[in-house]
Amino acid sequence: RRPSPAAFSAREHVHHLRDIEVDGFAVRLRRLLEEEAPHLPDLDGARLARERRYNEHPHEAALAELRRVRASCAAELERLGDADWRRSGTLETVGVVTVERLVELWWNHDRGHLDELEVLASSPTGGEESSWI
Repeated sequence: RRPSPAAFSAREHVHHLRDIEVDGFAVRLRRLLEEEAPHLPDLDGARLARERRYNEHPHEAALAELRRVRASCAAELERLGDADWRRSGTLETVGVVTVERLVELWWNHDRGHLDELEVLASSPTGGEESSWI
């Protein structure tokens, strides 16, 4: 269940985080490291949720893929040298970003979803749905 029409359900959060990880942050990281000054398109998470009908799909496979891709990205970040952290490109709607700034945006994005999931988990109607978190 969604706490409001404009908010994600717990399941939608999982699918959204997976899609943004796979189609967004992992691709952006790779392109920043492999290309000179790439243009990085924005992703419309609300549009993806509607088009991909997240609530109609179980969350387990999405969560497993999120974990797998995140582990791969974290391993890549651990291998970076100082110069790699300064590589840059242009992220649509944000402007010029370095790898370091991308990681900050990534963390803030995740933190926002974790905050929303905590509210869902603590709400009287969210407890049952989010007990798997």
